[in-house]
Amino acid sequence: TVNSVNYFPGDPALEPWEPIAEKMGDFAYQYLSGDYKVQEIALRFNGALADHATQSLTARFLKGYLQNAYESANVVNARQLAREAGLRLIESRSENVRDYIRVAFVTAQGEVIFRGSQINLKEILHSINDYFFDVALKDRFYLVSTHSDVPGIVGIIGTNLGDAGVNIEKFSLEDKPDRPSMAIISTTTRVPQEIIRAIELAVSSRGGEIKLKPIALHSAPAED
Repeated sequence: TVNSVNYFPGDPALEPWEPIAEKMGDFAYQYLSGDYKVQEIALRFNGALADHATQSLTARFLKGYLQNAYESANVVNARQLAREAGLRLIESRSENVRDYIRVAFVTAQGEVIFRGSQINLKEILHSINDYFFDVALKDRFYLVSTHSDVPGIVGIIGTNLGDAGVNIEKFSLEDKPDRPSMAIISTTTRVPQEIIRAIELAVSSRGGEIKLKPIALHSAPAED
């Protein structure tokens, strides 16, 4: 039985940060799922956040993360569920010049780092590793694309989504020299698996490579 001893009441000053903490957990789990075996999660609270007790933000993050695996996950039992799942959890604070949350996942396949913050009560995902996007996590459905930097891929994605009746809210792309590009695409509806497969086949026919990760946030507005 998990009881309230596992939960630390939140600092009122941090309440505006609780939604981004939860959404970062939710987004990260779905991004990592199936490709990474997570061994350790290190949360670092930077800037003004370091002046406060941040246990409630950790609880919201873990709730967002673990609700993908446990329907019963909530802010009260999230720490206990993390322990039972064998996840090592590290929490730290840093008096950085910027206010943001940094979450580093240590996995069998290497480290993956997410950074996020809230700006004017908007939840912003700043980056995945060294790919920077500044995406507002205001929608429910996202598609993360990691692909070869070859001509035509963006058009293939847009055309296939449009033909399937999937409207793109925002397309945020980060190119890296001599490395795969990454995009975070927010959409009005869930992208069907057959459309994901069609995009992969079309990119492959051009001699490129692409990996698409669909994400559906639990804490965002539901699909109409």
